[in-house]
Amino acid sequence: QSLIEGHDTYMSLDAVCGDIQLLLNDPDCFLFDMERLVAQGGSIQPQVKSGKLYGREEEVTLVTDAFCRVSSGMNEALFIGGYSGCGKSMLVQSLKSRIDIAGGYVLTQKCDEISKERPLLDVLHAFDKLCLLIMLKSSPQTLMEISNELVKVFESDFSVLARLLPNINVVFPKLAKPTEDADGARNLQGMNLNNVCYTLQRFMRIVSSTVTPVMLFLDDLQWAGNTSLELINAILSDKRGSSCF
Repeated sequence: QSLIEGHDTYMSLDAVCGDIQLLLNDPDCFLFDMERLVAQGGSIQPQVKSGKLYGREEEVTLVTDAFCRVSSGMNEALFIGGYSGCGKSMLVQSLKSRIDIAGGYVLTQKCDEISKERPLLDVLHAFDKLCLLIMLKSSPQTLMEISNELVKVFESDFSVLARLLPNINVVFPKLAKPTEDADGARNLQGMNLNNVCYTLQRFMRIVSSTVTPVMLFLDDLQWAGNTSLELINAILSDKRGSSCF
């Protein structure tokens, strides 16, 4: 428990092993009544807090520093590697509240084995959720400013953005145009990768800034398709606007 909580009671695992050996060989030297506890059907268990990250201070600092650089106007990619179950997802989730407090948006999307069979859809789904986050966290004045900027930047191309991100119609219903096919909002037929990249670049220039930086966490990145990675790369390397992404 002392190790878990980061106390200075133990300086090494060897010292812990020594005390565990004492527990086995000479339990009377400790100041609790083990026999009474066992008789009551109990056991000594470390009090591990659910959702708390242990022993990852250096990694937390690295990710936090990266987010601070992004918040100042940069784009950046950070890769987190490690075996399954080592806490990669927990590391990112532990920082979500900090980013929320800073005014940023956190998007999470898990890739799987069939992600490569549905090019772009996983990444587009994450950005579609960004629309709802904007609606949830923005003031009416901010939403009005974003709406005006969307009209200015996209003009007649707003329907193209709505095909990629259907939730944009939920956030800005006055800009929405009726479609013949309800499922056509996510129909990418007739749109090449360059079209998709250009549309998302313009969208990110509007909604992502030093005030509202965006962090996208792609879990199990090894399953992401090449087109999804190319889209992410296009946004990260956008030279015409700092996306804070």
